[in-house]
Order: sequence, then C-alpha cells, then structure tokens
Amino acid sequence: MKWWEYTRKESNIDFVNRISSEKGKLTACRYENSEKAKKTRSNYWRSDKGKQSMKKYHNSDKGKLAIKKCVSSEKGKKIRKKINKKYANSDKGKLMLKKYHNSEKYKQIKKRWLKTETGKQCMKRAIAKRQRDFKWIPLINDPFPEEIMVEYHHVLNNFHAIDAEGSWNKWFVIPIPKITHRFVGGNADNLEHWRHNEEWIRKLFCIDINELLGVI
Repeated sequence: MKWWEYTRKESNIDFVNRISSEKGKLTACRYENSEKAKKTRSNYWRSDKGKQSMKKYHNSDKGKLAIKKCVSSEKGKKIRKKINKKYANSDKGKLMLKKYHNSEKYKQIKKRWLKTETGKQCMKRAIAKRQRDFKWIPLINDPFPEEIMVEYHHVLNNFHAIDAEGSWNKWFVIPIPKITHRFVGGNADNLEHWRHNEEWIRKLFCIDINELLGVI
C-alpha cells in the first residue's frame, strides 16, 4: 500500500489496535502518570475550551450521575473533605464563609435548623460548654419578677484584648431579661451584642460598665 492510499479510517483502526495491545496499554499508562501528561491536562481544563467541555459534561445526565456516584463513595467523600478543608483555610475561603454567615439565606437556614431536635441538642451542648469555660460572679442580684425570664450577661468589654483569655472581666455577670439578652446574637465576632446589652444595662440599672470596671 502506498502512503497516499493510507486513509484516515485505516490509520484510526491501526492506532486502536496498537493501543489495545499489552505494549500499547503499558505505554499509555506510563504516559498518563507522567508529569507531561498531568501538565497537559491541567492546561486544557484551565482553557476556555476545557471549561466549556467540563460545564457541558456536568450539566448532562451522564455527568450528574457520575458526580453523584463519586460524591457518595468513600473515596469521593475523603477527596471532598480534603478540598473543603483546604478552601476553608484559604483567605478567599474565609472571606466567602464570613460573607455567607452574614447573609439572610444562612440566617434563615440556621433559624429553621435551631428549631429541629438536632439543632436544640447542639445549642444545649454549646451553652453548657460556654458556661463551663466562663466563671460566674453576679455583680447584682436578680431584681426581676418570676414572670420575666432572665439570663446572665457576661461583661466582656475587653473580649478582643490580647490578654482576653486571662481577663478577670470574664468572671462577672449581670441579670437581664432573656428577650433583651438574645435580641442581638452573642457570638464572639459580634461586638454589637456587647454594645446592645451594655446600653440596656445602663437603662435598666444606671450602671456604666466601662466606668464600673475602671473602678474595680
């Protein structure tokens, strides 16, 4: 056969035969694991053509089924956990997570979850842990009638100070109505919780927290 008589179809058949042989399979396996092949694949998936191809595959029924199967497998779970952990520790991940936690969507999801049995149990454990971590010295007795549910607010005016962990300010608590105490969430990053309750302590008891702790 002359070279000009060698058609593309015959060329493809010849290639399939060679790659299907034991020698061909071994050669293909070595190439797939080589640094050159990894770099080529990486460059392709980062290109516009590669991104479009990946997007098309992910939106297809075959792609959705493959992804679902992969995510459900033990290997897929480990890979996903590793990727999520790496992303969460990155600057971009931390920024996105903080933005999501401040969104209305997350607040609504959290609100619904806290009403479930699992959410209630989790909240009880968190409150119990918090109470173990903080010392508890009431600055004043509870002046409210039994009809008003009361919670004790920790006076954390220097919560973000360098020596906050050893601060004696974490010992002192003041009783305030539960609805007032929880009106603004009291997570560690939310300074509005402390400002809100400090203002109500001033209104209810005529006590200035900063002045009081400055005297102490």
